[in-house]
Amino acid sequence: MKSLLIMVMLTVILSACSNDGAFNIKSAENAELQRDELLTILKSEDRLSDAVGYIIDGHLVAAGKVKQFSKFNKAKIEAELQKEIEQAFPEHKVIFSTDLKIFWEIEELKESDSEKKMRKRLQEIQSLSKEET
Repeated sequence: MKSLLIMVMLTVILSACSNDGAFNIKSAENAELQRDELLTILKSEDRLSDAVGYIIDGHLVAAGKVKQFSKFNKAKIEAELQKEIEQAFPEHKVIFSTDLKIFWEIEELKESDSEKKMRKRLQEIQSLSKEET
C-alpha cells in the first residue's frame, strides 16, 4: 500500500513539474500559412519556454519567455530570433522581444475584439519595444 501511494505521489509531482510551454500565435484569416511558419520558428528555438505572437496587416509582433538558464543571453537570443523571423517574413514589419512586459501586452492584444483597439495597442507595443530600461 505504501509503495502504491509513493508511486502515485511521484507521478503527480513529476507531471506537475513538466511544462511544455504554450506557443500561441494569432493571425488574420488569410495568414494561416504565415502563422504556422512563425510557430515552427519559435518552437524550434529550445531556449524559449513560451511564446505569443500576432500577425495583422503587414505587422508581425511576437515575444518569447526565455528559459531560466538562458536568461544571461536574452539580448543575443532576441537578436538571433529577430533576424531569423525577418528573413522568413521580409514583407512584414517584424518586432520580436524577450521582454515580459511586451509578452503580456501581446497576450492582452490577442483578447481584444475591436480592430481599431488592436491597431492602437499594436502601436503601443511598437513604442514599448523601442524603449530601453
